[in-house]
Amino acid sequence: IAVNQAWAGHSGSCFASAARNVTIPGEDGFDVRTPEWLYYSKPLAKDRSRVAVLLMNLRSEASDLSLDFATVPDLACAAPHVIATTGNADIGQRETAPAATTAHACHVRDVWARADVGTFADRFVALGVAAHDAVFLVVGDVPLVAA
Repeated sequence: IAVNQAWAGHSGSCFASAARNVTIPGEDGFDVRTPEWLYYSKPLAKDRSRVAVLLMNLRSEASDLSLDFATVPDLACAAPHVIATTGNADIGQRETAPAATTAHACHVRDVWARADVGTFADRFVALGVAAHDAVFLVVGDVPLVAA
């Protein structure tokens, strides 16, 4: 509910989509063509310290969804600086940059799991997102409290 009630300039919007489309059969006989994946964001703080991000897999099979922090609108932690990366392999996500490099370091929290995932360099990869499923995250520049 914290994501829903936060107001930091706008209610959120789509900021990235796949170039390739998929067709989803409609029950009424009308098929829907849509990008293979869609990413939405919503700022949660006016100082740009936290942004909610929804990663949607619209394919008919599981897929890894990669979020490049530099592409997320209104995200302050996407500014380059020297970091050391960490991650929680038990949850299925992985870091993609070596420790102690110049990178975009952002902390990631899984909203639906109510769990911190870790701090990542440059990007976060949600592994094996089920077909027609989504991952709901809060991304920020410091470890986050429950969202």
